[in-house]
Amino acid sequence: MKYISNRILGLLMLTTLLACEPEKDFLAKVNPNQITTEIFFKTESDAVSAVNAAYSPLQSGYLYHNSYFNMHDVGIEMLPNSNMPGGWHISTYSYDATHQTVRNVWRGYYQIIGRANYALQNIAVMENLDENLKQTLLGQAYFLRGYAYFELGFHYGRVPIILELPDNSEDAGVPRSETELEVYQQAIDDLNEAIDRLPVAYDDPFDVGRATRGAAVGVLGKLYLYMASPGVGLDSDGYQKAATQFARLVEGGEFSYALVDDYLDNFTWFNENNQESLFEIQYTDGFGTNPFGWADHDRLSNTEGTNRARTFGYLTWFNAYMNPTFVDRFQDEDPRLRYTAYGPPTPANPDPITIFDGVEYDREDWVARKYGRYDYIPASQENGDSPINFRVLRFADVLLMYAEALNEQGSSPQAIALINQVRSRPTVDMPALSTALSQAETREAIRNERLWEFGLEQKRRKDALRWGAEFAEQEFDVAGIEAFDYGIHRYLPIPQEEIDFNQSLTEADQNPGY
Repeated sequence: MKYISNRILGLLMLTTLLACEPEKDFLAKVNPNQITTEIFFKTESDAVSAVNAAYSPLQSGYLYHNSYFNMHDVGIEMLPNSNMPGGWHISTYSYDATHQTVRNVWRGYYQIIGRANYALQNIAVMENLDENLKQTLLGQAYFLRGYAYFELGFHYGRVPIILELPDNSEDAGVPRSETELEVYQQAIDDLNEAIDRLPVAYDDPFDVGRATRGAAVGVLGKLYLYMASPGVGLDSDGYQKAATQFARLVEGGEFSYALVDDYLDNFTWFNENNQESLFEIQYTDGFGTNPFGWADHDRLSNTEGTNRARTFGYLTWFNAYMNPTFVDRFQDEDPRLRYTAYGPPTPANPDPITIFDGVEYDREDWVARKYGRYDYIPASQENGDSPINFRVLRFADVLLMYAEALNEQGSSPQAIALINQVRSRPTVDMPALSTALSQAETREAIRNERLWEFGLEQKRRKDALRWGAEFAEQEFDVAGIEAFDYGIHRYLPIPQEEIDFNQSLTEADQNPGY
């Protein structure tokens, strides 16, 4: 079930963000049917709707409906089939600043920022709003903006930092930040504001899925971990800061997150927002009739699902298949390979995998299973939007990031204990690692465990990049992607349309190599 209503008129945001100053003529009249700031922020419902609108881009084709998972999952973990549109993925590493996915991800996160700014600027001055609700809504807006700046900083480097709405189109051009650190610092500031305002949980079941304090703590810990990682290198104390945040989630008693027994419960639509989940992108079915409004999930006519299942489904669009080099890196007895992908029988698993109604998987290659529904419904029903939520941050990730932060500070035995928690999940049940591993061996164990645990969850490409040039070059070489060049592809290009239309940017602002 998904409870966040994102049915917000796109016209509201468009009117607010793009409108010029109104004519100051004494004959000018106000259209009572047009939504404006002056008549909108009057009720509790108005404030909630404004924050809901800031969640909506996460669900759109710019991000988790299509572009984001294609950008990250196709490459190291999957390879594109010939029928996959070239604009949907970047796995050939021949893209430039006009590439559709490069543009979409940028658009999606700046939509979140613009809408969060709109909510923050107006909700803060509402006088007739319950104070607890006001602070919670502001906390959600801060969380979304901070999350967006974290993602933009990691993917694009120095980006424009926009914290308030422009008064008119002439004020809309904002230059890139002077440093990448400024972008991360803005995300830190926003996430701390969110932590101060957000609840641990919501009392009303219709609020399930909104950002919580635990989500903000988890993202902040992840941000510090990235800042300390060799491929970012912005904070030498980042590992310690990350560990402090993760300890709150794992050891402090403030939160009650835990691993679910069944690994697959993290990727179905019938056990969403469970005890392992810190933050999910909410999807559902049964709403809307237009499954192709991918770039805009605000309109009432558009469906509220994701394109993921049919994109990779081998009985539907089958746009990509598992990279054999990724499959080969799993131990045969690790059940997470078969939770992630369908494949042929192997020595450790001699029986064929079956899907809905006992149909056997009879192909010789490996194809995506995670976030699909072939196990539960006829294949013919999968050729539509999927209602399965994307788990952006789950407790297994927290445990392994905490292990990484501790290991990099020399606490390898503690780190190994955390890895073993993930390995001992009842439906995984892999042998425990020895606590006598060296720091280097533990580092390798963490990196391998992340590959096995988070396949097709938009993490491996980011992990490879943040672990630095040497690791990334090796990772992409193993994956058979010869065109990858860390000196160029560490960052995405600034979208050409942004350079063309932002008056404060020139071609000199483009990232190196593009």
